[in-house]
Amino acid sequence: MYAFASFLFWSCQGQNKPAKTDAAMTTQTIYQFKVEDLSGKTFDFASLKGKKIMIVNTASKCGLTPQYKELEALYKEYSSKGFVIVGFPANNFAGQEPGTNEEIASFCQ
Repeated sequence: MYAFASFLFWSCQGQNKPAKTDAAMTTQTIYQFKVEDLSGKTFDFASLKGKKIMIVNTASKCGLTPQYKELEALYKEYSSKGFVIVGFPANNFAGQEPGTNEEIASFCQ
């Protein structure tokens, strides 16, 4: 018990110190980012100012694709209140998103 209390005390010591961060990182917000959408057009996150944003990492071959129905229901329920969902297909999890942009767009419809 004493060892655990000592560890807890020691591990909490540095929590009052501010984290060291790069000055450039502290001034960025999501609204400064621009990404390319599936059709090749630029999507500017600044267009989402004032909205509630959920960012989702997706993969069409993932066992969790049934969540898309739930995400769509969530969006339909709250979109009138400024809620948006932005999905990013990713193929870096065991090749679960191997398609082209056109194939991904077709799957999502």
